[in-house]
Amino acid sequence: MSAAERQAERLESGVVTELAREVVRRLAEHPKRTQLTDHHATAAEVDTLVKALLSDRHAAASDMLAGLQADGLPLSEVYIGYISGAARRLGQLWDDNEIGFLQVTLATSRLTAIICALKKVFYDREGSPRRRALFAACPGESHVMGVSMAADLFRREGWEIDLEIGQDHDELLMAQHLGDYPVIGLSASSDAMILPMARFIRAARLLTPQALIYVAGEITHQHADIATTVGANGVLNDPVTALAQIASALERN
Repeated sequence: MSAAERQAERLESGVVTELAREVVRRLAEHPKRTQLTDHHATAAEVDTLVKALLSDRHAAASDMLAGLQADGLPLSEVYIGYISGAARRLGQLWDDNEIGFLQVTLATSRLTAIICALKKVFYDREGSPRRRALFAACPGESHVMGVSMAADLFRREGWEIDLEIGQDHDELLMAQHLGDYPVIGLSASSDAMILPMARFIRAARLLTPQALIYVAGEITHQHADIATTVGANGVLNDPVTALAQIASALERN
C-alpha cells in the first residue's frame, strides 16, 4: 500500500463516519422548500418509508413513492412530505444510535437515487448535460485566480461552467446537489486544504456518484498522489490539456 493510500485510509476514519449524518441533513434542508406545496405526511407514513429505505428489497422505497404518484400525489409533495421527512427521521435515528453507519449509508444512497429521479421538480436545465461543470475553490481556499482563469477558458470553448468561490462546505455541497454536475474541478493550494477537499469529495460522491471529480492548483505539484489521497478521479495540470482530458474521460464514462 502506497503512502497516499495509507493517508486516504486515515482520512476515511475522520471523514466518512460524519458523512452519512451530514448528507441526510442536507437532503432535508432543500433551499427551495418554501416554493413547493407541503404535504404533511404523517409520522406513520414517514416511518413506513424509512423502513422501506432500510429493507432488504432495493426498490421498496421507490415503489412506495411511485404508488403515491399513481394515486395522484404531485411530485413536489412526494419530495417535501415524504422524502424530506424520511431524511429528517434518518438523522434522528442516527443521532439516537438506533441505526448504524452501514444502515444510514444504504438508506441515504437509496434516497439520493430517488431525488435524482425527481430532480426536475426543483430545477430544469436546457442543453447538453455533458458539457457542464462546477469549478470551485476548495472550502477555505483563498487563491482563486487559477480556477477563475480555467472557468473562462472552458466557457470560451462552449462549456457551461458555474464558478463557486468563497463557499463553505455546506454551500458548495448544496451547489453540487442542485446542479447535478457531471464534472467537478476543485482547486487547492496547500496541505491545509487536503482534509476539506477529501471531505467535500466524499460528500459529493454520495450525492452524484457518477460525477467526474478533478483536483487542480498548486496542491497537484506538491503531492503527486493527491488524487488518490482525496478520492478524486484525477488531477488537472493546466486548463489547455484539461479540456481534452475531461472530454476523453466523459466519452469513456
